[in-house]
Amino acid sequence: MTDATLTWDRLKAWSPCGEAEVWGRTQFNDQPSVPAATVLTRLIDTDREDWANWLIVRMMMRPQRLRYAIYAAKSVLPIYARNYPNDARPHNAIRAAQRVLAHDTQENRHAASASAAAAFAASAAASAAASAAASAASAASA
Repeated sequence: MTDATLTWDRLKAWSPCGEAEVWGRTQFNDQPSVPAATVLTRLIDTDREDWANWLIVRMMMRPQRLRYAIYAAKSVLPIYARNYPNDARPHNAIRAAQRVLAHDTQENRHAASASAAAAFAASAAASAAASAAASAASAASA
């Protein structure tokens, strides 16, 4: 990525949030392009790792994004599995994404999409349950 450059038009086409757009405009200083590594370094130096991650993902090609998504999911899977040891949906979604990466067919894409939706639903349900439990605990202590 050291040779990659960003243009303002390209960055705008990715629809950054308003705050990031204002910050990004300052990085170009009326130049047609800037080195991506410079922008990423500045983002990290200003504690905007979330924006750096957003930019990195958009600069990737589809196979790279799939690999990165699989890596990210695998890295947090132990946390989820510790709380929900019998829920195979996140594991299934990772395996489905790996199948797409190995054989990018319509059938594998549909299966991965369905697995991802199921994993998302599991995550949303877990989050809602945790929120309800926290509210109940707060109300009980009041």
